[in-house]
This record gives sequence, C-alpha cells and structure tokens, in this order.
Amino acid sequence: MQSIWHSNLQLDCLHFQDIWEKIYVIKFKQMPFKKLSEFNYKLLSGTLPCGKILSKWQNNIDAKCSICGEIEDVKHMLFSCVKVRPVWDLLVNIFCVNIQWKHLVIGYCLNIKDKTRLLTWRYCLVYNSIFK
Repeated sequence: MQSIWHSNLQLDCLHFQDIWEKIYVIKFKQMPFKKLSEFNYKLLSGTLPCGKILSKWQNNIDAKCSICGEIEDVKHMLFSCVKVRPVWDLLVNIFCVNIQWKHLVIGYCLNIKDKTRLLTWRYCLVYNSIFK
C-alpha cells in the first residue's frame, strides 16, 4: 500500500522509506488516541469500508454515494463529497492552511513540528467523526 499511496499522492521524495517511517510515528506511535491510530491503520492499509469496497463483497450495497451519486471511494467519503466538503472548507478558514487529501492521509510528515503534529491529529479527529 505504501507504493500505491506514494504514487497516488504524488510524493516527490527520494527517501521513500524515511517518509513512511515518519508517517508511522505521527499517525500511529504518537497518536494520543488508540481508536484514531486504528482508524489511520485502516485508511493507510486500504481496508477502510466504503461503498466501492463493500459493493465488491455484497451485491446489495451500492458503490455509489447515497448523497451525490458519485463512486464512493475513501477519498470521496472522507474529503470530496458535497456533504463533507463544507466541513473541510470551514477548517481551511479556521486553521488558515490549505487542506489537501494528502494532508489527511499522511499528515505533515515532511515537516514534523508540534504545530503540524497537532494539525494532523485534529484532521484525524474530524475525518474519523465524518466516517462515523
């Protein structure tokens, strides 16, 4: 999954392994809440249930989002659906930062400071709440 995320998020870094070690530290090891650490694990390992994945296993589950009709993959479910997009737009205004999908998936692993660590944890709280 690391190489899939690496290419999907277009991470231009020569130190591939270093990035994932930092992600591990921020999203699992230093995460103050075990449930968020577990959620991050499911997100990064590609096992977070969404319509696209669940529809492969159960015929009665639609792969499309019940709100907007687009294919419900993890990115759509947590970040780009018209129902959740206003939440992220509000947080952009509150935190005065540009929030991208890659920030939610890997955090700010290239810039590990207390401020960026807290932002990563806050994002985790928000997208875990969106999921629930």
